[in-house]
Amino acid sequence: MNTRLQQAIDQAFAEARTAMQLRDIAVAYRWLERAHVLTQRMPLAHAKAHWWMLRVGWLDRDWREVAGQVPRIFAALVFSRIWVPVG
Repeated sequence: MNTRLQQAIDQAFAEARTAMQLRDIAVAYRWLERAHVLTQRMPLAHAKAHWWMLRVGWLDRDWREVAGQVPRIFAALVFSRIWVPVG
């Protein structure tokens, strides 16, 4: 994998972790959205982004977010290698 890409992914997850610890939900989601886009062709990392979004939803008590992330985690594991949405 490209070193710069891996560094960007690592930074996105690290910043999201910090935001979660500070309970800054909006910032956590912003960094996880970045991680989500960067990992779209990497099933495990992409599922990790969705798992962390689920955790932020749980932290925020946003049960719709939590429920919405469950199927996305499984879809990320299955489809990330074979299909990525355009855009």
